[in-house]
Amino acid sequence: CLRVKKQKPCSFTRAVLFLAAWMMGTSALQAQMPQFKAPPHIGYLFPAGAQHGTPCEIVVGGQSLNEVKEILVSGSGVKATVGKYSKPLSPQRRNKLRDILEEARKKAMEAKDFPFLKGPAGRDEFVMKTLKEAGATDDEITEFLMNRKQGADPKKQPNLQIAETVKLQLEVDPDAAPGPRELRVLNANGLSNPLAFCVGSLPEQRKAGPLGKTVDTAMKLVLPTVINGQILPGEVDHYAFQARRGAHVVIAVQGRDLIPYLADAVPGWFQPVVAVYDAQGREVAYANDYRFSPDPVFCYDVPADGSYLLEIKDALYRGREDFVYRVTVGEIPFVTGIFPMGARAGAACTVDVAGWNLPRTRATVTPKEGEGVHRVENLSNGFVIGDIAFASDTLPEILEKEPNNDPKEAQELKLPVTINGRIDTPGDVDVFAFSCHAGDKIVAEVVARRLNSPLDSWVKLTDETGLQVAFNDDREDKGSGLLTHQADSYLAYTILADGRYFLTIGDSQHKGGSDYGYRLRISSPQPDFALRIVPSSLNARAGATLPVTVYALRKDGFAGEIKLALKDAPEGFVLQGGSIPAGQDKIRATLTFPPTAAPEPVTLALEGSATLGKNTVVRPVIPADDMLQAFIYHHLVPAEALYAVITEGFTRALYQPPPEGLKLVPGEVTKVILSNPARRQFMQDQMKLQLSDPPTGISVEKISPDPKGLAVTFRTNVKVPPGTRGNLILEALGEIPKGKNNKSMGGSISLGYLPAIPFKVSEH
Repeated sequence: CLRVKKQKPCSFTRAVLFLAAWMMGTSALQAQMPQFKAPPHIGYLFPAGAQHGTPCEIVVGGQSLNEVKEILVSGSGVKATVGKYSKPLSPQRRNKLRDILEEARKKAMEAKDFPFLKGPAGRDEFVMKTLKEAGATDDEITEFLMNRKQGADPKKQPNLQIAETVKLQLEVDPDAAPGPRELRVLNANGLSNPLAFCVGSLPEQRKAGPLGKTVDTAMKLVLPTVINGQILPGEVDHYAFQARRGAHVVIAVQGRDLIPYLADAVPGWFQPVVAVYDAQGREVAYANDYRFSPDPVFCYDVPADGSYLLEIKDALYRGREDFVYRVTVGEIPFVTGIFPMGARAGAACTVDVAGWNLPRTRATVTPKEGEGVHRVENLSNGFVIGDIAFASDTLPEILEKEPNNDPKEAQELKLPVTINGRIDTPGDVDVFAFSCHAGDKIVAEVVARRLNSPLDSWVKLTDETGLQVAFNDDREDKGSGLLTHQADSYLAYTILADGRYFLTIGDSQHKGGSDYGYRLRISSPQPDFALRIVPSSLNARAGATLPVTVYALRKDGFAGEIKLALKDAPEGFVLQGGSIPAGQDKIRATLTFPPTAAPEPVTLALEGSATLGKNTVVRPVIPADDMLQAFIYHHLVPAEALYAVITEGFTRALYQPPPEGLKLVPGEVTKVILSNPARRQFMQDQMKLQLSDPPTGISVEKISPDPKGLAVTFRTNVKVPPGTRGNLILEALGEIPKGKNNKSMGGSISLGYLPAIPFKVSEH
């Protein structure tokens, strides 16, 4: 941020003002306005849900949350108004207040008045009175006291990622549909990332501390209910409830379900542990997970009338404001699974329903047209975790039939087929037989964990002699952004000789049961692809160009080119470099925004098309966010919508690359002219261009003025293989010179991006 001064600007100020004005096409005064501010980012919501028909106040914690003007909640029936904003003290202000206190302490010592020695209460009273007299606000005083306590407790250290807060007043309509939503906040700098907010139908209670640790002193619950709380460092929360003998009390925790990944915590999420104690303090139930999820869920069969104590904590005794939880407690219906877990697209299917406190055990499900996995609305648990997923496919469907535990009893198949089966008991295996010819290509794919089955599958293919010819345990599906244990199996094999073959499926941990369902596809390869774009919130000034990344999730060996395009986009949005080259899994393209700011977020949609055999297929590009887990692991977490926010201020395109793209040759340099009509003269000493996330082996060697605009010379390393394709994205950097009249040590600031330049590496 630049301050306007009456005296002659220093060299640093002149350079940056010129660059900003030159780039933005605005007046010098506008150029001095704050630029390049980060959009808001949400770290947590508390509480992370509300009962429909009930008003609720929630706290949003994160960064850059000042002047929030609008709240976006997916779905309908939830309205929000913005309340008080709070931010941490700046280091300068904190030091100033500390100096004021030190001066007041010295004066009190000289006067032999020692109120700050009268214990913690006396010290706090002295601090509040002194700072109030010095003109500090109530918020500053509260923040200062909190910082002092955090400094004295090594477990309670401030975290800038969640240090700012803004309060929201929510109104949830009585008929608002239960289930998870996405909440984002909007301010002048753009739109935040989405975070889960749950709408429920049960009464909700909020943790009110300090909490007692016995059935007599703990916060009392009236079942059924949803408890909203936060685990701070080292905390263990307790709640008391009454239950009658024979009751089936479901206890379902949402922790990681609310915030999937924490970037700076190991293992990467809040890991809740839940226990139930009777009135005598004896532990009668315990859970630290639910199948493969770290969020515990269990059903406690109450043995006697009486009082019980519910305890929740973090498994590692960590804690922070973003260790948010929701616990649903009561004799509520909870669906643990269905079978079969899928059907042929468009065909109604009767399924068996398993779970606790269920009003029925059978239901009819009609899958949506097309392939994929969908949420079953009428069987989902709604206000708690455990939503039921249902798959649809276009192949013929059959049920697995027992006995089929060895090749002698193998179930005969006619390919292609999708089998709906179960690993019924621990150690059980299912064997299927089919005939093939030499040269046939066979794919066997298990979908189980991706449908919330606890099955950790393996598959093997053997010939008539019993010789194993192919095997697979786990295969990663990058489209399953919430799964950290990729436990579904996949194998592809080219048959070498005519004959009968056997496909066996089992559980890697030798477990089994009625919940261990699976869908097993055996067919020739079905080439296809899915697409993801990150991030799901795009923020840029009017006229600016923004990099985006599109990932291709290729299936069954599909390796062709995928062409990307905006679908029904508002006028002014332009996608550059929108092609994922053959054989590549992602492309970094650019999106240029319209020249006029928009008052509301704009919903965008992209699609990708490719040739599969003789047909051209089109697939939607699903918005997602690249979330970091435990400092290192990246996950593509799907979002409900892709939004673009066109903020105030205008950025005229710096330069335009040639529309035909660029041909590069290994070991050589290639010059390209970037057009710059009606532009001021390029100032080489005050701006430079550099490649953003450059492809390996390609670099900028030289930039220089040209009568038509700007000449950029790229060097291609001799080791870059011919046929390499992609995009070159140039970022403009304003050089901050060192100056005698300012404290700057030099450096650079980003001035924006140029549209993507497609390239191809050729031999000559």
